[in-house]
Amino acid sequence: MMKKRTDRVLAGLAVLQIVLVALAFWPRAAAFRVERLFPDLTGSAFVALTVTGEEGQSVTLRQKEGSWVLPDADDYPVQSGKIVPLLEKIAALTTENLVARTAASHRQLKVAEDAFVRRLDLEKTDGSYLRLYLGTSPRLNSVHLRLDGRDETYLTSNLSTTDIGASASAWVDPIYFSLAMTEVVRFWLENAQGILTLTREAGDTWSMAGLGPEEKVDTSRVESFLRQATSIRMMEPLGRERKPEYGMETPTAVLTLWTKDREITLTVGAPNEKKTNYILISSESPYYVRVAGYTVRDIVEKGRSDFLVPPPTLTPTPTPELTPTPVPATMPPPTPTLTTTLEVTPTSVPATVPPPTGTP
Repeated sequence: MMKKRTDRVLAGLAVLQIVLVALAFWPRAAAFRVERLFPDLTGSAFVALTVTGEEGQSVTLRQKEGSWVLPDADDYPVQSGKIVPLLEKIAALTTENLVARTAASHRQLKVAEDAFVRRLDLEKTDGSYLRLYLGTSPRLNSVHLRLDGRDETYLTSNLSTTDIGASASAWVDPIYFSLAMTEVVRFWLENAQGILTLTREAGDTWSMAGLGPEEKVDTSRVESFLRQATSIRMMEPLGRERKPEYGMETPTAVLTLWTKDREITLTVGAPNEKKTNYILISSESPYYVRVAGYTVRDIVEKGRSDFLVPPPTLTPTPTPELTPTPVPATMPPPTPTLTTTLEVTPTSVPATVPPPTGTP
């Protein structure tokens, strides 16, 4: 009985503790007047943004001549539809949902100087900087944030760490090269398997240089190859400089595509050690990029036979199954019959009497 009463008391204390914690951290309207964090700023007041992730990875975006670019990738263009709305949201942040007032909560909410989910360093047009820490997300489409130099932590539904990536790929168009495969009238491929040329014929059939009399191009295989080769997604842009480690002097593969009025060459350079990604450049872009291995697998690996109708598989003639002749049961050997041999006593034959001699 005493044990049950003790259990009830402990359970009640646990519930009380949970309630107190919830009250301490539950967002509430500030007792003071709600203000904007940056009352004198608009989104256009920012000229650069550096995003740092919790593992130390970072990316810098900068406005240059009216456009946003990646300065560390030789000014590769950034999608303005991703950066401009973000800056407007940052400029509009308020003190409405105050969550904590002291530095003791910074690490728990992951808005500390050395423990954060995202750190945003923003450069203004006057050369000054702002730093924001984004932390945990207690519910969907919300995040804790803190302005560097202040202890107060707020909860905002205006920002999301999933929309603020710490890599270049989060800010650029991932499609590096795209072409309607129906526009391709001919292509030339060179890789470790050799060199081949295919040409589109009437009726959307394909021919290959050097076909044997019994060989035929498989249209479905050609279309599958072009479907992948005419839509290249990148992992990240690298820049304009042709570096020796890119392996362009001895490329892994080269694909040239012709349309009625264009000629495009895709050069696949060196892979990484595990061949999970490659360096690639298109003749229509000045930028080298990194692509996943599966993106260029067909360009790197396909050979002549991969575009042909497979030869018919000869089906061996089945050997007729022999039905065994039943073997009769073994009969015991016949029992020998005893034959009685009668001994015949020969009758004595009298000696031949010579005929009587006549009397002279």
